[in-house]
Amino acid sequence: MLAANLEQYPTEKEAFEGSSNITETFARKIGLLNAEFAALFLKQILASREGFISQLFKDQNEIWKFFAYFIDCLHRLDPETEAFRVLLDIIGQFGRACERR
Repeated sequence: MLAANLEQYPTEKEAFEGSSNITETFARKIGLLNAEFAALFLKQILASREGFISQLFKDQNEIWKFFAYFIDCLHRLDPETEAFRVLLDIIGQFGRACERR
């Protein structure tokens, strides 16, 4: 998903050049990226949450890695951005899914 979005946002592509792990780079640079680009990627995760949830529940450690990753992203975002609100929604929906299991 993220790699495909980079093709639509060539100016953002530069931020990822030379990166061996684009999801890690995304988290590290999320506050510096185009707000629309960041929100689009997060909305895609939210839209495909069922697939993510089933993968996460295969290994308890993956759940904690998932939440740590998104909390790290949250700390780097301006609370006024759409990406921040989408990220809160992701964390909330995944958290509720954890409660149900």
